[in-house]
Amino acid sequence: MMTNGTSPHSLSDEPDDSNHDLRIHTTGDVSDDLRRATHRLIQQQLCGEVFHSAETLSTNTDALQELGGRGPKPDLDGLPILFLTDQQTAGRGRSGNQWQSPGDALTFSMLQPWQIASESGHLLSLAVGVAIAQAIEHDHAPLIARLKWPNDVYVSGGKVAGILIESLARQNSHVVIGIGVNVDQAPALDGAAAGQPTPQSLAKATGSPVSRAALLISIVESLAETLRQLQQSPSEILNAYRQRCLLAGKPISLLSGQRSVSGTCIGVLDNGALEVQTPTGIQQHFSGETRLIRSG
Repeated sequence: MMTNGTSPHSLSDEPDDSNHDLRIHTTGDVSDDLRRATHRLIQQQLCGEVFHSAETLSTNTDALQELGGRGPKPDLDGLPILFLTDQQTAGRGRSGNQWQSPGDALTFSMLQPWQIASESGHLLSLAVGVAIAQAIEHDHAPLIARLKWPNDVYVSGGKVAGILIESLARQNSHVVIGIGVNVDQAPALDGAAAGQPTPQSLAKATGSPVSRAALLISIVESLAETLRQLQQSPSEILNAYRQRCLLAGKPISLLSGQRSVSGTCIGVLDNGALEVQTPTGIQQHFSGETRLIRSG
């Protein structure tokens, strides 16, 4: 649960520590509001370094290249590195899907110190979803966020955010956590996207403009706290996820590789797997793409 002060965050005061500039690298004509937000995150020691671009293909790709090229820096005190862009042009989702990013979307990736083989590692994607949901609810009460296993965040009946977690086999001490949020508008779906989740935007759901910069700070704050909770008390994260689970008790279809199953979602197990009651029995799934089956 987020415990910081009032929200949304005020960015009117420019941080005055010039040493922060040494850890913030900008490319192109970046947003002033987002630039000030990155200073705030450095100041609050929520990230150790920032790479902020006006435009990039994919922040996850940028983070993976940084990790693979030179590995994590030794002087960041264990803090994550933030890769932020004003405009992402070729974002990726799970299973090779494309993440369509409107010009006002919030798209960023965290190069996060994390032991992939840790006891709670299999719950990481769920924890990131909880962090985004709690940040949205904190900043935009009484809005309620729902979580669609394994990596989507919904508000007001539509998908508002997605998560993509990636790693490199030779760098098992860090993961890349990619986050994309529809802020003022949702991407328009064409015929090729038929059957995909209905997109939603925070501005439409709240009925008022939403600051990308304030949302960035809120999500990064929430993520830092949620990851600490995950390491100390995974059951709290699971409870928070289950309270927001969009699929529990509903008919769903699940595609895992070339295998498709349909049934009723029972819920999320302690190991992070989705439990599904099918006509042939109860199944557990650790990965896959899920869809609600609409009646009628």
